[in-house]
Order: sequence, then C-alpha cells, then structure tokens
Amino acid sequence: MAPVIEKVVDGLTFAESPYWDANNQCLYFVDLMESTVYRYAPRSKRKLRQVKIENHKISMIIPVMERKNRFIIGLNNSIAVMDWNRKDSEVKSINKLYEVDIDYVNFFTGGKFDLTGRLWAGTTTDYGVSGNFRGKLYSFDEEGVVKCHRIGIGISNGIAFDYNNKKMYFTDSLSQRIDQYDIDFNTGSLSNRQVIFSLYNHAEFDEDAICGGMTIDKEGNLWVAVFESSRVYKINPRIPDTVLQILQFPNSQITSITFGGKHLDELYVTSAGIQGNMEEIHGCVYRVTGLDVKGVPADKGVVL
Repeated sequence: MAPVIEKVVDGLTFAESPYWDANNQCLYFVDLMESTVYRYAPRSKRKLRQVKIENHKISMIIPVMERKNRFIIGLNNSIAVMDWNRKDSEVKSINKLYEVDIDYVNFFTGGKFDLTGRLWAGTTTDYGVSGNFRGKLYSFDEEGVVKCHRIGIGISNGIAFDYNNKKMYFTDSLSQRIDQYDIDFNTGSLSNRQVIFSLYNHAEFDEDAICGGMTIDKEGNLWVAVFESSRVYKINPRIPDTVLQILQFPNSQITSITFGGKHLDELYVTSAGIQGNMEEIHGCVYRVTGLDVKGVPADKGVVL
C-alpha cells in the first residue's frame, strides 16, 4: 500500500518539535512564531487544544514522566517546567530551571530526552541570518550537571538516538548535513563525530534546502524533514548518504517529524508557512499512514 498523507491541523505559522505521548495517545507540538503550544488528540471529541504564552519563543514541549499536567518547555534561552492542565486556555505556572547563553541573544530551537533522563537541547542566535554562528548544543541531567558539547552552530536542530548501537545523530541545519556521534549514555559524553548525510551530495536539493528535525525507526533508519524541499527522507545512517525512501508533501517548508499512533506506525510531520513561502500555504501538521514501519517510543521528560 502506498503511503497516505493527510492534513490533520491547519492554520499554523511555524509548527515545530512534535512529540507523541504514547500513554495518552496524543501529539504535542509548538508554533514557534506564535508562542503557542498545542495538544492534538485524534480520538478525542475536541481534538485540538492550545495555550499561548505571550512574548516568548516556545521551542519544545515534552510531558514530564509521572507528573500530570507538567511539561518541560524551551522558553527563549531557558529550560523551564510548565503547569498546564490542557483544558484551560491559561498556564498555571512556569518555573525556569536553567538559563544559558546569557551574553548574547540565543534561544533554544528544540530538544529531546534520552533514556537516562538527560535532556539534549540546542540554541541559535538568529537562525544564522546575521552570520553569527553562536549556537550551542547542551545536555542537562537529573543531578543538575549542564554540559556544552558543541559551539559555533548556526541552527541546532534534529536529534535522534540509536540505543542499540550507542549512537546520537545531530544536525546543524546551516551545515546542510547530519552528524553521527558515539555516545556514552552513562556519562553523557560524545565522541567520534562523522558525517553520515549531506545535502551537497544530492543534486535534487535546492541550495536553500536544509536538514530539519528527525526521528528514528525500530530498524535504526532516520526520517529527516528537509526544509524548503517539500520532502521527508528516510536514510540508512550505517551507509553514508544512502536514501531509502522519499515522501513528498504539498508544503515546501517541512520542519520536523515523529512517529505516533497506537502502534507507532504513523508519521506526524510539522510544517511552516512563513514569509518567502510563495505557495501561500499555512503551516500545518500532516499524518502519514501506510508506511509499513514502526518508530520507537519517545523518552519522557524528568524534572531536572
């Protein structure tokens, strides 16, 4: 069966950082440009709920394990805990946990937890527009240890973990490539950086195309959103630059991706509709079925 792509949420500006909550069978995501977090529950009578957090860049939302109504969020250049019961249009409280890059105007672009409860999250200055590549890649663990693993980043973006092979994947979008690291999950250390995918090696990409968010399936293959290309690529990271499958979307500004659904056999894909998008298509969320592949459950957050 050929994959089926359907639009499930429309009218967004810059949808990003999708997270599938397997326990509650719902999708969380943010609209980065509208300072809004969303909960999409496909089986609920009221499928979509949201809350706006004025005057802040909200870059991610991840449920906290065993803490109802608590979420880890990226709040400008801070990591914070948000209390939101999902039925109210207001947030009960937001408490900052960590603040980074205070000396210049950086902000978080997203992040993911690993299986140890360590949060990995990266920053950007202004998406590299000014030429100031001051973004950094950080980790935050339950003991309060903050590590900076990489500097000089244009746009910190996709993160994925291969627990079987002890690998971490990361992309600086402006490098137009995906890097692989060996990762020690006990210590949170990275080593042996290698390029496993580069847009420069694929002639079909426009020069403006950049790698965005990504996720990993049970077979260890990466699914990568490519901004300004209308595409999601399935790649085999064990054989550099090996493309296994391409999904084509109506919207060129594909931002990120995650597996979801009862059996984790559906893809949820976020997109943007910002200035420069000549198609005049709003940002939206797509669901892709019929892929004959399953993802792995997303790791939940902990209170850091």
